[in-house]
Amino acid sequence: MLMQEVDYLIIGQGLAGTWLSYYLLKEEKTLRVVDNFQENSASNIASGVVNPITGRKLVKSWQIDSLLPFAKSAYQELENKLNSQFWYDKKIVWHIQDNALLNDFMGRSAMAGYEKYIGNIDRKTDLKGFKASLAYAEIEEAAQVNTKKLIACYRKFLVENDLLIAEKIDYKGLEITENDISWRDIKAKKIIFCEGHKMLEN
Repeated sequence: MLMQEVDYLIIGQGLAGTWLSYYLLKEEKTLRVVDNFQENSASNIASGVVNPITGRKLVKSWQIDSLLPFAKSAYQELENKLNSQFWYDKKIVWHIQDNALLNDFMGRSAMAGYEKYIGNIDRKTDLKGFKASLAYAEIEEAAQVNTKKLIACYRKFLVENDLLIAEKIDYKGLEITENDISWRDIKAKKIIFCEGHKMLEN
């Protein structure tokens, strides 16, 4: 059997496997992705919400000032490549039920670095389409990613380019040496597992 030699063998095509393979291909690396599609996988059923302000303490998500523009640019780049939309700019509306949370929002909105994320704080008790509340606050610069659509479109790209092996990896079939990894008719320099919770079975 003629061996196919590649730089990377990637196990799993969720969000991690998708983005990893995308950036490796941009670096002109050769690879194969092994993935057993699951309709209810974490990446397929994820809400995809990108929220710059999180928790009861209303703190900025980790490194959001640099990660958010990078993420938006990356998703839009992939949208152009796959001719489909995945990233949708959104606002998040918080129901403010007590004065303590209202004061927290007012305080955060006045802090340097938070002004672009905390938008209108509306003291109306009734906002159309929402349950009655003491007040409402808008989180700006939020987004939602259609992860299911992204996975499906990228999977089609992998198939069209003969880069996907659509089956479950057989760990016992892996042959690992100091220099490479062999699996069936594939020899790779590196293997990277992007299996999410399936890693517990690995």
